[in-house]
Amino acid sequence: MQSRTALSVDEKIMPLYSDIRELSSIKRMYQYNASVWDSWAKHIAKGGKVVGTSANSPIELLRAAGVFSIIYKRREDLNRAIIKSDINLTRWIYHFGVGECVCRYLNGSAGSPILGACPGYDLVITDFMPKLPDWNNMIASIGSDWEFQFLELESGLSRAERESAIYEKLLLLRERLEKLTGKRITDEMISESIRLTNEVTDVFARIDSFIKEEPHPLKSFDIYNLKVICTDYIGGITDELLGICYLLEDELRERVEQGVGYEGKKILLAGGFRNEFLHAIDSNGGIVTSAWPFQRFTAHRRRIEENGDVIGSLARWYAGHSGLGSSEENARDFVDLVRHYEVDAVIYNKQCPFGTRAVYDFHDAIKEAVHVPFLSIEASEEDPAKPISEFLRNL
Repeated sequence: MQSRTALSVDEKIMPLYSDIRELSSIKRMYQYNASVWDSWAKHIAKGGKVVGTSANSPIELLRAAGVFSIIYKRREDLNRAIIKSDINLTRWIYHFGVGECVCRYLNGSAGSPILGACPGYDLVITDFMPKLPDWNNMIASIGSDWEFQFLELESGLSRAERESAIYEKLLLLRERLEKLTGKRITDEMISESIRLTNEVTDVFARIDSFIKEEPHPLKSFDIYNLKVICTDYIGGITDELLGICYLLEDELRERVEQGVGYEGKKILLAGGFRNEFLHAIDSNGGIVTSAWPFQRFTAHRRRIEENGDVIGSLARWYAGHSGLGSSEENARDFVDLVRHYEVDAVIYNKQCPFGTRAVYDFHDAIKEAVHVPFLSIEASEEDPAKPISEFLRNL
C-alpha cells in the first residue's frame, strides 16, 4: 500500500525512527498513518459520517456503526482563540508543549486540503476519564461547529458504579449513532467489532513480549507510535491494520531470535508525550518500552469477555481502564505494568490537571507504590531534557 500523502521523515530525526527502513511492517504502519487523510475524504465522498474521538473513546460502537472515527483535533481554532486572548492557557503552556497549544492527544490540525482531508465532524465524543469542567467547556467553545457528546464519569466512583454509569452512557451513544447514521446497530455488529479489538489485544500481548526483550527489537519512537497508530487516533482499528500487526509480530520474532536490536534501560513513560522526552531517553541509554495511562493496548490489558450482553461486556471492560479508579486501583495498575515490562525506571510527567485529571491526581500514590528509580517532571519545568538526561546518566 502506497499513499499519495507519502511517508516523509526529516533526516535529522531518522535515527529515532531507525526501523522504518529496516522493517517493512513499521514502514507500512507509518504509511497507513499518512494515508488516513485519503481514507477520511473517500469515506465522506461515499456519504459516510465522521466522529471525532478522545484518547480512549468506545470505538467498538463507532466501528459497529460504520462511521469513520479519528481523534478530535482543533489546534488551529485554539491558536486563534489564544491569540485573540479568548482563552488564557498561561498556567498550562508547559503541559501543551512549545508551539503546541493542546496536548498531543488533541493537537494537530483537523486535516488539510492538500492532504485530501475533510475538516468536519458529524459528532465529537470524549472518553470516560474524569476531566475538569473548564477543559470540556474550552473544547466545546472552540469547536462550536460540531455536535458533542461528553462521556466523562464523576470522580471517586467505585468499580460497580463506574460500570453502571458507563453502561448507560454506551446505551445513549448507541442510540445517538443510530440516529446519526439512520441504521440500527445490532448486537451482532458490536460483537464483531469486539472481535477485532480482541484480536489486536492478543497480537499486542505477543508484540509486547518481544519489546521487553534485550536487546530491544524496536526503538522508543516506534514502540510508542505503533500503539498510538493502532488505536482510535487515526480512524480506528481495521483489518488492514491488524494484518500489519501480524507482520510486525513476525519481524520482531525474527529479530529477537537473531539477537538484533538496541541496548538500553527499559523506561516506563507516564503522562503526556513530548519529543524532548524520547530524544533525551534515546540519547542517554534508555528505551521507552511502555506508557501509561493513555494507550489502549498494553500487555496487561485483558480481552473483552462477552457474556451475552455486548453493551454490558463493553461497560465492564472500560470500567477497568487506567485512570478511572481510585488512587489504590491506579497504583496497582501501574505496578502491574512495571513488573510485566521489568522496567528499570519510571519517568512521570505530572501534568497540571487541566484536561485529564488522572495523571496529576494519582502521582503520589503511584510513586509510593513503585520501587524502581522514579523521576517526576512537574508541569512548570521549563527544560525537560536536562533533568531527564541527568536522571538517565545515574541509572
